[in-house]
Amino acid sequence: MQLCKLAVLFLSSAVLAAPAPAPAPAAAPVAAPAPAPAPAPESAAVSPEMFKRVPLCFKNGSHCEHNDECCTNKCLVPNDPRKAYCG
Repeated sequence: MQLCKLAVLFLSSAVLAAPAPAPAPAAAPVAAPAPAPAPAPESAAVSPEMFKRVPLCFKNGSHCEHNDECCTNKCLVPNDPRKAYCG
C-alpha cells in the first residue's frame, strides 16, 4: 500500500512538473483590401507620342553606323564600307 501511494505521488508530481502544451497559434487578422487609386485626370494622361523613338541626328560629315542614324536618312560611304558619314 505504501508503495502504491508513493507511485501515485511520484506520478502526480511528474505531471505537475511537465510543461504545459503550447497554445494554438492565433490566426493573423485579415486586413481590408486597399482602396483603388483614383483615376488620373485626362489632362495628365501621357500621350503615345512620348514613347516613339526619336531619331538620332548627326551633323553632316559626322560618323554614322546605319542609315537611320542620320537626319537625312543618308549615310555616304566613300571607298571604305566600314566608314560611313552623314550626308
